Amino acid sequence: MAKISIQKKHSKPEQEIEALVSSLQSELAQGYGCRCKRSGNELEIKRSGVTGTLRLYERQIDVDIVLGALMAMLAPKIESFIKTKLDEHLD
Repeated sequence: MAKISIQKKHSKPEQEIEALVSSLQSELAQGYGCRCKRSGNELEIKRSGVTGTLRLYERQIDVDIVLGALMAMLAPKIESFIKTKLDEHLD
């Protein structure tokens, strides 16, 4: 089992944050087969061997994902992908 935990501060307007979440949602679905469900300020991320959440706050985004044994080998790739997306949109 592997855990990914990322916290990223931002000062972007809500519209830009929404675009980021939409982009992440699409790419996680297409690239990793994740099902993402949005509920308020939280995006639930699921697939076999993957559970996680992306939480939106006024000045911060938190991502917490747990990968099962078979998906654990992809942890560095998934973490790098998420960090890159956050950096692209929030820096």
